[in-house]
Amino acid sequence: MRGQRTMEPISTALRQLRDERGMTDTDVWAAAGISSAALSRYMHGTRGLLLDNRGARTVRRLAQVFEIDPEYFVEYRIWRLYRLARVDPRAALAAYEVAMESARLRGSLVLIERLEADLDEEA
Repeated sequence: MRGQRTMEPISTALRQLRDERGMTDTDVWAAAGISSAALSRYMHGTRGLLLDNRGARTVRRLAQVFEIDPEYFVEYRIWRLYRLARVDPRAALAAYEVAMESARLRGSLVLIERLEADLDEEA
């Protein structure tokens, strides 16, 4: 499963990975070296939506448990882009341009523009 990626939220992806491997929550949190409460928050979507460095470390531990790359999780990929923007703004700008063009081609850029218009109306 190395090199694969999902677009599912981390909560859904973790449940799928756990179930595919026939593991319990206890198996997962014990193998990852995290608390049962932390795993529960990731599994229920109350943690992991926007990662900080600590969250990224936790996601890497979870990825090791499932023998996958942390990049499997969309939230981790977003965290890496954020980090890239801080260390190499030009590379981040290039990624932004590619993402905006892709969104335009798929029609989702219209949705973003509507959300931005809502921001103007709230002001």
